[in-house]
Amino acid sequence: MLAPLRGSPDLKKLYSPIDYLSVRLPKLEPAQFTDPNKGLWEFGGQDANKLREAGVRVRNPADDVKDWNVTIDFGTSSTVVAYDENGQHKLLPIGIQDFGQPRNLAIMKIQLFWN
Repeated sequence: MLAPLRGSPDLKKLYSPIDYLSVRLPKLEPAQFTDPNKGLWEFGGQDANKLREAGVRVRNPADDVKDWNVTIDFGTSSTVVAYDENGQHKLLPIGIQDFGQPRNLAIMKIQLFWN
């Protein structure tokens, strides 16, 4: 959690590059701070009046937790998350534009594999 806000910092300016500085993801768009369906987890626990004055929204992390299967491939040059969303398989590249062709290993006779 962040330290309590003091004064009136320009939160949009401070937090716009937060993901870029740590993992080279794109800088946050202005709508990330103002859209009612977006917001930032990082602002949780801060004074609601100060956040309102700064024109930013908090996002509750609990709203983003889903009961889905997830697999993460921590590669040497990239990371890809595979997940099922309502029965549909999806891939989410992290910090990269193109993750190439995903590979799939299927074991057709699992009992033979274990023996």
